Amino acid sequence: MRAYLHILKGSFKSRLAYPSELKIAIPLIALRIYFYIALWKAVYGTTSNMAGISLQDMITYAIIRRAINKILFPDADMIIGREINSGDISLKLLKPISFLGTVTAQIWGNTVFYVLSESIPSLLIASFFARILYPSSLSTFLLFIASLLLGHLVMLLIQFLTGMVSFWTKSEEHFSYILDLIILGLSGSFVPLWFFPPLLRRIATFLPFGSTFHVPLSIYIGQYKSYEIPMILSLQGAWIITLSILVYFVWRKGLKALVIQGG
Repeated sequence: MRAYLHILKGSFKSRLAYPSELKIAIPLIALRIYFYIALWKAVYGTTSNMAGISLQDMITYAIIRRAINKILFPDADMIIGREINSGDISLKLLKPISFLGTVTAQIWGNTVFYVLSESIPSLLIASFFARILYPSSLSTFLLFIASLLLGHLVMLLIQFLTGMVSFWTKSEEHFSYILDLIILGLSGSFVPLWFFPPLLRRIATFLPFGSTFHVPLSIYIGQYKSYEIPMILSLQGAWIITLSILVYFVWRKGLKALVIQGG
C-alpha cells in the first residue's frame, strides 16, 4: 500500500513541475465554459424547456460535465498502451507490485491534481458567467459523489481493456480514438441522453458508457426519483464487477501473448 501511495504522490508532484500549464489552463477553461453556455443558449433559443430539461439545468449539466471530465477520462489506455508498445512493461512486471495497481495509483495522482487545478477553477470561473444550480439536498450531493466515483471506476476498467489491445496490435491509439467517439456519443458527455429517442436512451443508460457521465450528472440535476437511485447505483456496481472479471482474463491472455512474443 505504501508503494502505491508513493506512486500517487509522485504522480501529483510531477504535474506540479509544469506551472506554465496552469497559467494556460485557466483562460482555456474560461473560454470553454463561455462556449458551452453560449452553445446551449443558442440551441434552446426562445424555448425555456426541452425534453423536460430547463435551460438552467442544461447549463449546469454542461459546466459540471466540464469540471469532472478528466475524472471520467483518466487516459489509462494511453498509459498502458505506451508501456506495452515501448517494451517498458517487461521491466515493470519484474517489480513486486501490481502493474495495473501502479497505473491506477498514477491515474489517481493525476486526478487529484486535476480536481485542484481544473475542476474547482472551472466551477469558480463558471459562477461569473452563469448561475449554477446546486443539488436539492446534501444526500443528493453525496449520492452524486458516490456515483461519480463508481463512474470513474467503470471508465478506468474500460480503458484498461482498451490499453490491453496493445498486447496484440500496435494500433491501440486508433482503437482508443474509436472508443472515445463511442463513449462521447453514448455516455452523455457530448449530448445528454435525455435528448435521445426513448429506446436508444434506455440502451445507452444500460451500457457501461451511460454509467460514466449520464448517471452521476442526472443524479446531480435531480432527474432520478429517489427510488430509482439505488437501482442505478447497483447497475454501476454490476458493471464494475463484470468489467473487473474481463480485465482479469484479458490481462492473463495478454501476458501470455507477451511471453510468446519474447517480452
